[in-house]
Amino acid sequence: MNDIVLAVNEALANAADYAYAAEPGTLDMDATYDSVQQTLAVTIADRGTWRPADSPSNALPTGRRGRGIALIHALADRVTIETADSGTEVTLVWNAVLPAAG
Repeated sequence: MNDIVLAVNEALANAADYAYAAEPGTLDMDATYDSVQQTLAVTIADRGTWRPADSPSNALPTGRRGRGIALIHALADRVTIETADSGTEVTLVWNAVLPAAG
């Protein structure tokens, strides 16, 4: 569960930090659990502008930024990032997720 929370938080933070550098905007998040396949899919979508991970505007002078996408890939079983002029959609999928007891 901690991996899921951390990865989703990182994806949300990336969208908030990078999609709307010039002006404020909104994010959409959708989570779907498939009880038959035991998969959880979480999608975060924005209507901002994608900036490549190696973009100079994404890094602090100390070089302490730029690890979010790698972290997301390490924590989720599958990650897709789709970019378009209309925004970015990041989908994280976890396999073999059992429902919480209780």
